Amino acid sequence: MYKRQVYKNYTGSYTTLSGKFTLWIAEKANVGTLTVSGDITVTGSGKNNRIYGDFNVAASGKLTFDENCGAMGTVSVGAGTFDGYSTFSITLNINDASSDVILHGGAFKTICYNGGGDRANAEILTLLAENRMFMKSPNPEPIDGSKTLLKDGFATPVIVIPHEGHSYNSTTGKCTICGKRCGHTDVDSKTGVCLTCEYQLTAGISGVGTAKYFDNIDDAFVAALSAENNGCTLTLYKNCEITQNVEIGNTTVTVDVNGYSLGGEADISVNNGGVLYLKDSRKSTYYGCIDAPFSVNGGTLINGTADGGSSAADVLNLVINSAKCVEIYGGIFENVYIAHASGVALYGGRYNTICGEESNSTPVNDLLAKGYAFAILNSVTHLPESIVDGSAVTLSEGIRNVTVVKHTHTYTETETKCACGAVLYAKVTSADGTTDEYFDSIEEGLLYADKAENKGCVFTLVTSGKINSEVTLSNGKFTIATATTNNNYVLGPYAGKITIDGADVIAEGDMFIRCKVYVKSGSLTLPEGSSAGFDSIAISGGTVTVSEGVNADSYVGADNLFVSEDATDVKLTIGGGTYGNVYLGQLKLKDVIASGVRVISYDNPTDPTAEKTATALLYSDIAEKNNFDYENNTVSYYLFTKCEHKNKDGSYAFNEGGICKYLSLIHISEPTRLRCISY
Repeated sequence: MYKRQVYKNYTGSYTTLSGKFTLWIAEKANVGTLTVSGDITVTGSGKNNRIYGDFNVAASGKLTFDENCGAMGTVSVGAGTFDGYSTFSITLNINDASSDVILHGGAFKTICYNGGGDRANAEILTLLAENRMFMKSPNPEPIDGSKTLLKDGFATPVIVIPHEGHSYNSTTGKCTICGKRCGHTDVDSKTGVCLTCEYQLTAGISGVGTAKYFDNIDDAFVAALSAENNGCTLTLYKNCEITQNVEIGNTTVTVDVNGYSLGGEADISVNNGGVLYLKDSRKSTYYGCIDAPFSVNGGTLINGTADGGSSAADVLNLVINSAKCVEIYGGIFENVYIAHASGVALYGGRYNTICGEESNSTPVNDLLAKGYAFAILNSVTHLPESIVDGSAVTLSEGIRNVTVVKHTHTYTETETKCACGAVLYAKVTSADGTTDEYFDSIEEGLLYADKAENKGCVFTLVTSGKINSEVTLSNGKFTIATATTNNNYVLGPYAGKITIDGADVIAEGDMFIRCKVYVKSGSLTLPEGSSAGFDSIAISGGTVTVSEGVNADSYVGADNLFVSEDATDVKLTIGGGTYGNVYLGQLKLKDVIASGVRVISYDNPTDPTAEKTATALLYSDIAEKNNFDYENNTVSYYLFTKCEHKNKDGSYAFNEGGICKYLSLIHISEPTRLRCISY
């Protein structure tokens, strides 16, 4: 940096200072009016040097008065920087909200802010450099700079002097002399108390980077939900109220109420992509609570932990509109409103009310985690008193004054309902018949039967039920049966899915499986006597066998039977059953029909009360076909059944060569095992 010198009053036409240099001004010299657009340092011959001039700091310009500059006159700061170390008496005008003014020392006739914006409401001490304060002049008296806003300025002379050794007020966190707030750089993370000024902070965030502490809960949440602090823990250190909505989305945060109340009129919402872990680390001695409006809208809420290592917080009102996951392990809830129960699992907690809208027919049992039940609370002791049948209470009715407790279900095959409302859906009997395991979840029962160590077991469907998630069977070798042959067992829903990928499954029960069944590898067998019907069987590999002796009087078979177009190693044999729509991929009917079986189609009369007409299909017409459908809605279904080699009128169906026209083999003598076509 080079230096320019002024020895006397300057009256030239050069009025804009650009570049970077030091301007040396002699004692009492007047430089007139100069605009600073560069980086200019003004100095003089000594600390008592008096110089004159009016300086305008332009955008991006920087003006520095160093310790030897005894400036007098005016400094007007636009969108630039003024760094003042020494002045004798200047008028300071701050004309832009983005200006940067740092006062290290000097005397000022007035300080005036004209920049507008939010900065106008900042405290005037924000102009001061570190460890500096304002004093009145000419009669020195400390000024509390926190009590004067920048927009009000100083209309009378002040000076800036060094000030160290702040004396802080623990209630305000301010220096009692200059008004400066403590920086709170040394805070007790357990209590939130600053060890420098003893001020009680409101909240802190930790766990990601350097711990930060806040006097304002809104500021704490803004920081906690920022990308840089994703995964942090926000801890309360005193009761507080939010004034801005807290929207948790696409971020993860833990909120520890720490025995305090988080209230306010603004909303807390856990939205899509958001994960909120809620806890109360001082639950043993204090009761922290979420009092602010609180909702889950597609996100994840976990209150407490399964191992009890983190106590759950209390919540005044919780609304669950929709949820990816809500797990509640404890806490006291005044009101819980649930629009959609999917994703909700209650492992604990006390509830004054749990309800939904009037049309919500979801049983409250659907809210419970496996192995838990609702229990009525004693009005005096508030301890669990009696188990509630949650299957008999819907969200529209609501359930009141209950707690969630661990519960071992008790039921039998004749009394399939537990006191808490849980239903026995299945039992699995060991291969040697000595051991029974009971399940209130069909999925869990199937997966248990599919274990390699349980090969040869029997899965018995005790009552109709649903598969609520996809089940893949890959290890076992077991039979699916039903408790009775009442022809009324339904395994659904249509949206459910069972995938056989390596397991060997025998379906011999009297049931209709509405959920979709996919066979990729392994095998699915309907043995003789089976009455198992399917809505849909999709085959891409493995072996599927429908035996000849299946119960043709039931709905055994499939509404839809499909072989993948690109499947080359499928082994399919159809010996019986009824089918609505069949597609065999690369196979032909002649490849899959069992011996001695023929195909009969039943029409779909326009008059629903009319009896369906059966038509035995000629083997020569269908042997090469791979697709059997509803034929423009003229066919109701196809029956695969043992061939009796007779026509409709009772006459034998052999041609002159002794071949049954419904089969592919020559009739030799009776009885003869003949190969029949199947669909």
